[in-house]
Amino acid sequence: MIIYGAGMSGLLAANMLHKLKPVVHEAATALPDNHGALLRFRSDAVSKATGIDFKKVWVQKAVLGLDGVLTTNPSVQLQNMYSLKVTKKAAGRSIMNLAPGERFIAPDNFIAELAKDVNIVYDSPLYNLQKAEPSISTIPMDAMMRLSGWENVPDFEFQSIWTITADIITPVTELYQTIYVPDPHDDAYRVSITGDKIIVELINCPYAIPLVLEEDREAAEDELCRYLSLFFGKQQPLAFNNVKLKHQKYGKLLPLQDNVRKEFILALTDLYNIYSLGRFGTWRQILMDDVVKDVRIIESMVSNRDAYSKRLHIA
Repeated sequence: MIIYGAGMSGLLAANMLHKLKPVVHEAATALPDNHGALLRFRSDAVSKATGIDFKKVWVQKAVLGLDGVLTTNPSVQLQNMYSLKVTKKAAGRSIMNLAPGERFIAPDNFIAELAKDVNIVYDSPLYNLQKAEPSISTIPMDAMMRLSGWENVPDFEFQSIWTITADIITPVTELYQTIYVPDPHDDAYRVSITGDKIIVELINCPYAIPLVLEEDREAAEDELCRYLSLFFGKQQPLAFNNVKLKHQKYGKLLPLQDNVRKEFILALTDLYNIYSLGRFGTWRQILMDDVVKDVRIIESMVSNRDAYSKRLHIA
């Protein structure tokens, strides 16, 4: 089996389908690791599917009101402001449910662990589509439509995001907390502490990547101090290091008509024996827990098609 894309979804599929001896083709010249946003899992499904140990943690959430006060009971207006900020559409988002709960955290070297023992061919982009052995595509759907010469390609809308991360030195920290920021005048939309790391996710980024300019680094560090003070108070001494800035082109996917998505997904399978997988491949704002389920569905579909083909050959 061929898998296109060595992102998290592609590597997860390679781990789960190892008996099919998958070969992963990646367009980049090295293992992609541009995911800087918060990565928590609602279940241990990914851990069980890959054999990689996750840490079970207790997560707390809050919303930063326009008055600068944190609340765990945001108004309908704040909920709608947050949705408009991250997707340009007023719809239900995770901010609606701020109840503390159990989550699972992957290790820092999660991507490297997923890639271990996986046969990856780098600098190997997909140039044309031909029907061959069963394949899985995690390539963004808009790119696959163009590649296939699909007629009536819709407008694919998405929101790019940036992340600033740093390791917290002072105070000594072992927390799992998130603060949502609905204010449209604030570049950040979500700030999280996971263990001893702070992750600031931004809808707009005023800094150059990487943070090589001194003025950019100083401004980013000032922002980190401001956001850390939301968790610890303004009087608490703060120190951090290992500041990094990353960009994710497809940060937030805006919904596409369901019939349009499904028509193309089915056509790829019928015409080219390609199964679409992952957030970008299926253009759905889904979790990695959902990808586990989708891999199992694809595995079942491939097995059933193989069995049907063998029966036809024998007949």
